[in-house]
Amino acid sequence: MKNTQLPAAQNGGAVPVEVNTDFGEDAGAGFENTRMEEQRTPLLRMAQGLSPELNPAKGEYIRGLALGMIFNTATREVYDGREGLECVFCWKDYGYGQWIPRDLGGGYRGMLSPDDALVRATISRMAEKYGSSARFKMPHYRDGQWSDEPARTRDTNEAIELVETGQLYALYAPNGELSADNYSRAIIPFTSTAMGAYTGYVTRHSNALWPQRDGTRKSAPIFAYRWRLTTFGDKNGKGEFSNWRIDLVPPGGSFIDALYAKNDPYLHHAARAFFTLCKTGIVKPDDTAAPAADRADSEDVPF
Repeated sequence: MKNTQLPAAQNGGAVPVEVNTDFGEDAGAGFENTRMEEQRTPLLRMAQGLSPELNPAKGEYIRGLALGMIFNTATREVYDGREGLECVFCWKDYGYGQWIPRDLGGGYRGMLSPDDALVRATISRMAEKYGSSARFKMPHYRDGQWSDEPARTRDTNEAIELVETGQLYALYAPNGELSADNYSRAIIPFTSTAMGAYTGYVTRHSNALWPQRDGTRKSAPIFAYRWRLTTFGDKNGKGEFSNWRIDLVPPGGSFIDALYAKNDPYLHHAARAFFTLCKTGIVKPDDTAAPAADRADSEDVPF
């Protein structure tokens, strides 16, 4: 029977009391029929100069958060960006996020496939003006005006920015080494200057080919390796900012070193289960955090 020491107010002070945390037949009572559709997977983000989570005057403010640190949008836990987080990526998603500019009320209207008619029409329209750089010149809202005629949502006809976005769905270790007994689920969005980290990861994974019994060489499943997600200081012509870095675990190791299934089959099982949930579309991001904290234009991250 497991007991936990908790403080209890008594005569104006605090004294330790024994609290029984072995709930017996009451364990999980009231949540027996909870479905994945009722839950939202939080985002992992990095703190940038204009992140509202750094501003004490904002409701999103997170005490102890500093530039370059990583934070969980749901639990508001913060992590050292230089030390980073050990991860197993279980799913990836690529497309264009539909964003209402913050100055126009803000809001997230979901992801569209790169093959969606609205995305293709907007890119085609921009290609007539900018040629091959069209995807970097999508209409955006700045200083009270649009850079070009904006795309509009089909159902509500709202003016939106279409933002190229990659997302990695991960199991990560909030503290220390990732294991079956120490993991949380989260989604890491990559936009703007961070897209390089996303495409670099996809390329590295895809190029690591393994011999098969039929004589061919194929890439491993997405959840085959351990990775470390960190942040670093970056800059471009428009300023300094934090950016993502993704490396294999252990540092400097090879893909064969990063394979973990034999050493931790239970973690591998958990990762494959999360992959299945993502593949079936049951796992959804925590979009409630998106309008305030995950607006993917360059207000937080310069282009």
